[in-house]
Amino acid sequence: MIRKILALLTVSTLLTAAAPLPPQPTPKQSVNANWGTKIAISPQGGHIIGNPAAKVKLIEYLSYTCPHCATFQSESEAAIQLAFIPSGKGSVEIRHYVRDPVDLAAGVLVNCAPPAKFYKLHQAILHNQNIWAANIGKSNATIQKRWFTGPIPARMRAIAADMHWYEMMENLGYGRVAVDKCLANEALANRLSNQTDADTAAGITGTPSFAINGQILAGTHNWHLLQPQLDARM
Repeated sequence: MIRKILALLTVSTLLTAAAPLPPQPTPKQSVNANWGTKIAISPQGGHIIGNPAAKVKLIEYLSYTCPHCATFQSESEAAIQLAFIPSGKGSVEIRHYVRDPVDLAAGVLVNCAPPAKFYKLHQAILHNQNIWAANIGKSNATIQKRWFTGPIPARMRAIAADMHWYEMMENLGYGRVAVDKCLANEALANRLSNQTDADTAAGITGTPSFAINGQILAGTHNWHLLQPQLDARM
């Protein structure tokens, strides 16, 4: 059952009187690197945004049905997207931590796009959480039964319809046929669930949770507590 859910660049320079060395880059110039558009998939299936050789590697474990995760996105987005990642000193891996069927469907949904377009879908789900999540509270036992029983693709489609995600995805350029094809990816659904089990075994017990350079930050579950720990390592 689904869980109850980037070569060293070596430069050889010959000094001659006729050809002086050009000015060398300074660390400050790395800020101009467009690291925010660099997205790679980690071995665990998370999306790594930024310089893969960053000094500070942050992992964010999140659940799309977690209101604290939406709050963290709102409070941290500007600093992370405008300073932390563009500096080239920091990268962020977004790792799904599945809590329930709706969360699982959202995790599958944001993986519909190729890595370069992942973050846009990620933002859409979190920025609109207060709207679509209201439908969870409005649901009854009959509706929820469709989320928990039957073939996984059918469960995912039912949730997408009940959360009105088809309309949201259409506004982002994804038609119903493409979304249904994505939601039918049972292997992805199982991978997200299995990775959650692995992260739980590693010490993650709730969302949002964070790790810096592989070390889980105990007791850190919001931007107010995370920011000074990132600043201290930069």
